[in-house]
Amino acid sequence: MVVLKKTIKAVHVADLEAVLGKLGMADAFRSGDIKCDVCADTVTADNAGSIKFTKGVPSLVYNKVPCYGAIMETLMQ
Repeated sequence: MVVLKKTIKAVHVADLEAVLGKLGMADAFRSGDIKCDVCADTVTADNAGSIKFTKGVPSLVYNKVPCYGAIMETLMQ
């Protein structure tokens, strides 16, 4: 069995916009310009799944199972 130990930080949906503001993404999020890093669907407060960082650059991921699966594959590498 493979055990993956990672620290996972959570953000409540009520705090999402404030967190995105700190990341410089709030205006784009409000205007619907943020796309899922995996499937390219528009990410909203109703379907945001996670914030992903690639080389220090944040992006959002949709809450669909295939999108989460893609993130998990990346973590397992």
